[in-house]
Amino acid sequence: MTKKIGDVILDVNNISLRFGGVKALTDISFNVKELDADDGELTRTNKVRRGFIAEKYLPLVDALYGGLTTQFIETVVKFEDGRTGSVSATLRISDAQTFVPVKAAA
Repeated sequence: MTKKIGDVILDVNNISLRFGGVKALTDISFNVKELDADDGELTRTNKVRRGFIAEKYLPLVDALYGGLTTQFIETVVKFEDGRTGSVSATLRISDAQTFVPVKAAA
């Protein structure tokens, strides 16, 4: 059975509420490529370089919080042999259904 991403987010949020969770998935983004140390996105110990990522993917962050429904993104990638290339895509942005947490009985 194939589920849409929105259905999975809805399932996760429902489960979180059933177990008294106060956190819910509200924004989710899928990058156009896997983060890589060769591209400066990760340290050599695979920690995310948050400042670099924030700057590099600023158009996506602005689109998420700006209410856009699509956003074009293009980024340069470095290959292990030293060559460079580019990856680009127009990403679709949609809202996920969220719920207000129910307070537990005293």
